[in-house]
Amino acid sequence: MTPFFVDPNIAQAKTISKTFYTNPVYFELAKEKIFAKTWQYIGHKDLVPQAEMAYPVNLLAQYLDEPLVITSNKDFQLFCLSNVCTHRGNLMVYEPCSHLKQLRCKYHGRLFHLNGTFISMPEFATVENFIPENNHLKQLPLFEWNKLLFTCLNPVYAVQEFFTEMQNRIGWLPLNKMEHRADLDNEFIVEANWALYCENYLEGFHIPFVHPALNAVIDFSNTPICSWELEKPAMTALTCRWIALIMEKT
Repeated sequence: MTPFFVDPNIAQAKTISKTFYTNPVYFELAKEKIFAKTWQYIGHKDLVPQAEMAYPVNLLAQYLDEPLVITSNKDFQLFCLSNVCTHRGNLMVYEPCSHLKQLRCKYHGRLFHLNGTFISMPEFATVENFIPENNHLKQLPLFEWNKLLFTCLNPVYAVQEFFTEMQNRIGWLPLNKMEHRADLDNEFIVEANWALYCENYLEGFHIPFVHPALNAVIDFSNTPICSWELEKPAMTALTCRWIALIMEKT
């Protein structure tokens, strides 16, 4: 395995080996080492606008492909659950649904509360050594920030470490009042390794040459670049040109 090291001093840092971008082994390793341990956006709170609803989501489709479901109980408390039945692995919820009292698997009828706890299973009354507590749908942590919902499969840091800083810097924006305008949507298919795409976004050297209109607005040559402390995992090596610009307005 190729060791990867990035010097925390950006003046001395070098681009990591190209194998990280081209070797499929590292592409697969990143699923567990990076994406399963970091908080991911799964949707807007308006996906579940009322009590006793369920909305299925696929976490990082075509990569992690982790089937999850967002539910709301009678008190409108939200939960993020595994969307896989603990009996035979059937999907629990195939499409958004409302007016739910429980979740029932359509394969063998296993029944769960909307918070994922096991209720019952047909023909299991006489099964010996069956432990209901071991058969709940896995409940994942769910964090809401300005009506945006985030979850993590295997968190290694507190989500507040990230969003406290976000709130401090851009909390003045009325994000919770913003509405999706589908008529303004644009979709671009980029055939590139995810890390290469992220690094392109995080460095601005290309802006004067590729984005002349943007360059005229932001004056890239005078735009400050900043990063966060390395002890904050969520912020490591994260540049913030656009945040710096926003902060100039406050």
